[in-house]
Amino acid sequence: MAINFSIRLFFSLIGIFSGLNLSAQCQNIPIPDSSFEESSFAPANPLFQTGFWTQNDGAEISGDYALTGDSVLCSYGGGAEQLIAVDSNTTYYLSCFVKNGMNDELLRFILNYNASPLIEVDSNDWTFISQSFNSGSDTIVAIGIYSGQACFDDFKLTCFDLSMTEEYLPGEKPFALYPTISSTHFFLDAKTTISFDLFDMNGKLVETGELSQDINQIGSHFSAGLYVVHVYLNDKTWIEKIVKL
Repeated sequence: MAINFSIRLFFSLIGIFSGLNLSAQCQNIPIPDSSFEESSFAPANPLFQTGFWTQNDGAEISGDYALTGDSVLCSYGGGAEQLIAVDSNTTYYLSCFVKNGMNDELLRFILNYNASPLIEVDSNDWTFISQSFNSGSDTIVAIGIYSGQACFDDFKLTCFDLSMTEEYLPGEKPFALYPTISSTHFFLDAKTTISFDLFDMNGKLVETGELSQDINQIGSHFSAGLYVVHVYLNDKTWIEKIVKL
C-alpha cells in the first residue's frame, strides 16, 4: 500500500511540475575551440559550419601574444564567426579577452547575426570584454568578433555576465544536491560557504540558512511533496527541485 501511494504521489508531482511552469534554467554553452588551440578555420564551403570558426578578411590565428595556451585570434580589419546552437528567447553573454584593442574603431562582437555596438577598450593590456544579446526566436545564432588591430583569447558564452574575479563562474555550481527523489533525506554538498532558501510547493519558506564547505544532510523531517531549493553565492542564484516521497 505504501509503495503504491509513493508511486501515485510521484506521478502527481510530475503533473505539478508542469502546472507550476518551472522551466529549465539557462545553461552555459561551450564554444568549440574557444581559445583557438586547434589553429584552423572552417573549410571555405559551406561558408558557415556549426562548431568551427569561420575566417573573415584580415583575421589569422597566431602563436604570439596568447593569454592561455599557445594560440590567439588576431584581426586586422576582419574577424571570425561561428554558429552556435542555443535556446530561443534566452539572454546570453559573449565574453573574451582582448589585447591591443585600445582606440580600435572596428572592435565589436557579432551577436545573433548582428554587429553589436562599438566596444571601447582603454588599455593595450589583456582586457576582459563582455556583451549580452537575446536569441529571440532563433535556435542557431552567429557569434564572433571584428577588429581593426586586436587579438582575442578565451571566448565564453554564458547565462550571466562574468567577471575575472569570480571564484565560481555562473553555471559552475558551487554545490551538489542529491538524490533528487527520496523517501528519507537529501545531501547538499557545499564546495564553499553558501546560503540557501527552501520552499514547499506552495511557495512557503520552510528552511533557510548558511552552509560551510561540507556534506550537509537536509529534508529528513520534510513531509511528502515537491520542494524548490534556492542556493546563493556572490549575487548568483541556482534553483534545484527535489521530491520527498
